[in-house]
Amino acid sequence: MTKSIDSVKELKQSLSKELIKDGGGNSDRCLDILKRLDESFIDIDVLSKTMVGAVVSKFKTNDDEKVATAAKVLVRKWKKIAKTSGTKKKANAKRSMHRGISNHE
Repeated sequence: MTKSIDSVKELKQSLSKELIKDGGGNSDRCLDILKRLDESFIDIDVLSKTMVGAVVSKFKTNDDEKVATAAKVLVRKWKKIAKTSGTKKKANAKRSMHRGISNHE
């Protein structure tokens, strides 16, 4: 897992560097980084520890439509991961709560 977090942090840093360049950076470079992020193993733990979504979100309004679209698709994908993870946590909490109630009866 640490390897995944480290590689995502590196990609995030590279993307951040492109963000500060005039015009939102080199489109081909941005697309390459976004593609590599899309291919990386990213779960809720990686998202929360790297905060990569915050940087990628800034590219949703990029002048290059391909970059903007790629960023939007990634953010949607990660929101689903976060939502699914939240749903699982709620379900596990409910199960634990019901077990606790059952044990007291």
